[in-house]
Amino acid sequence: MNKTLFAVLICVILGIAAAIGGSVWWWKSHADEIMGAMDVAVKAGQKEGADLDEAGCVAAAATRNREPANQGLIASTRNGISLSACLHVSRPTAGFCTDVPSARNPFDAAAWAQQSCSKLGLSDPYCQSLMQQVTTYCGSPARDAKLGNDSTPPAGKGVHI
Repeated sequence: MNKTLFAVLICVILGIAAAIGGSVWWWKSHADEIMGAMDVAVKAGQKEGADLDEAGCVAAAATRNREPANQGLIASTRNGISLSACLHVSRPTAGFCTDVPSARNPFDAAAWAQQSCSKLGLSDPYCQSLMQQVTTYCGSPARDAKLGNDSTPPAGKGVHI
C-alpha cells in the first residue's frame, strides 16, 4: 500500500474515533440536562392538557411556535414533547383525527403536516415536525383507549374517528 494512502487512511480512522469519542463525552456531560428539560416539557404538557381538549393542545403549541424564542431546533423539540404530553391527557375533540393520515405513511403524513401548518399560518421549518406529533397521536393505542376503542388502523391507512 502506498505510504500516502496509508497515512490518509490512518487520519480518517483517527478522525472517526475522535468524533465518536467527542460525541460520547458530550452526551455524558449533557445527558442530565437534556433529560431534565424533557421531563419539564412533559410535565408542562400534561398540566396544560389537563385543562384542554385535543384541539386546544394544538392551538397552544402553535401559539408557542409563533414566538421567536421558539424558532429553533431545541425549542421546537421541547414544544413537540409538550404537545405530545398534552394530547395524551387532554379531553377528546369531536372529529379531531378525521382525515389525519397514519404516521406509518410518511408521505401522506408530511403532506398533511404541511397543509396543517399553512392553515395555522405557520411557515417555519419546525411546524411540520410539530404537526407530526398529531399524526403519531391519532394513530396511537392511547388515543383509541381514550375513546374506548381497542384497535389501531392498519399500516398506511388514514385514521377516521
